[in-house]
Amino acid sequence: MSKKKKIILISVFIIILITITAISVNGVLNIPKTDEESVRKANLEATQEALEKKEQFAKDGRNIASVENYVEEDFSEEELQRIEAQKQEMETKEQKIKDIMNRYYPEEFNKAVQAVENDNKGITSMQNDKLSDSQIRLYDLVLKVLEEENLNDEDANVLKTFIIDTKWEISKDESLSARAEKVLSE
Repeated sequence: MSKKKKIILISVFIIILITITAISVNGVLNIPKTDEESVRKANLEATQEALEKKEQFAKDGRNIASVENYVEEDFSEEELQRIEAQKQEMETKEQKIKDIMNRYYPEEFNKAVQAVENDNKGITSMQNDKLSDSQIRLYDLVLKVLEEENLNDEDANVLKTFIIDTKWEISKDESLSARAEKVLSE
């Protein structure tokens, strides 16, 4: 073989090798087209996919909410009567507390109760380590009546029961907690 033929053969081999490498690199890398039409099409597909995911998420959320809102349990007649009796008992206790407090601090007490109710309309956390100002004001008024007013035994017991029932909450404030301990020990 002549020197010329060897150079031509090696050149052809190199060209074939470069061509194969270029084709395989393009196939592996899958270089996207970057012309304006391809970019617009890709953006449209991405937007459509995002809208479908959003719609599915909203649909799933709606299903969860509707299931949670309409879960009903069947109660026996006896259970319903017991629940109604407990509800009645709680309403009676609340009314007694309101009556007692309205004898001494009607305006302040009603404002404090309203403020606590307004605070509780939002999301509340059981893990709060601090009482809100409205809660402090409410408990302060109840303790003030127990400390300063000459209550009969029945009224004092109603308010003390309220303090006992809310002791876990009152304990978040050292000052109120100390006052509550003192009142309950008397």
